[in-house]
Amino acid sequence: MNQLCSKAKGDPRLLEDVWVITPHYSAVFDGATPKTAFRFADGSTPGQMAARTLAQALQQIPPGLSARTAIDKLTTALASALDGNSAEASGVICSHSRHEIWSIGDCSFALLHADGTFEQHHTDKLIDRVLADWRSSIIRSYLSRGIMTVEQIQANDPGRRIIQPFISHQTRFQNIPPKSSPYAFGVFDGHHIPSDFIEATTVPNDVTDIILAS
Repeated sequence: MNQLCSKAKGDPRLLEDVWVITPHYSAVFDGATPKTAFRFADGSTPGQMAARTLAQALQQIPPGLSARTAIDKLTTALASALDGNSAEASGVICSHSRHEIWSIGDCSFALLHADGTFEQHHTDKLIDRVLADWRSSIIRSYLSRGIMTVEQIQANDPGRRIIQPFISHQTRFQNIPPKSSPYAFGVFDGHHIPSDFIEATTVPNDVTDIILAS
């Protein structure tokens, strides 16, 4: 097993990503970036708390469970740890015994086949694409009008600042019934995750390598 941890935020203490390997499962959990200044008693961000709790809980999950059953157990463990507080995390889990990969949220995975074929899987949220396009248009307008330089935007992104209130409110769409909104999405947050948001992929016999990524 090889691992790579790229510290995009500069300080490893700020990372909300956790990987875990047990005799029965391998997984990566990606805690959501903090949307408020709230921290738990130990100083952890909500994303860090969620990712670490899920990683610890996975170590207690027995082999052979269906994706639905295992994810319900993880959800219960997270709800108990949060004790009424809010936190979210995405996850991608490989069940060794079932030869399946389960994806919840926007984590990614890839399969390398014996013939060299590289198969990538990633789930995009519609709400993320909408906000990303909006953020991009804001930045482009600032640049085209000469309001800010690239360096100034890198130091203080106006696009991020303007869409921030909408990022904070997108939690209204998580784990709601899929048919209730095109913006609905699944994530570990201590609440029931609709089955539509649990992606289970069977790993073919000719796969030689599996990559799990946040």
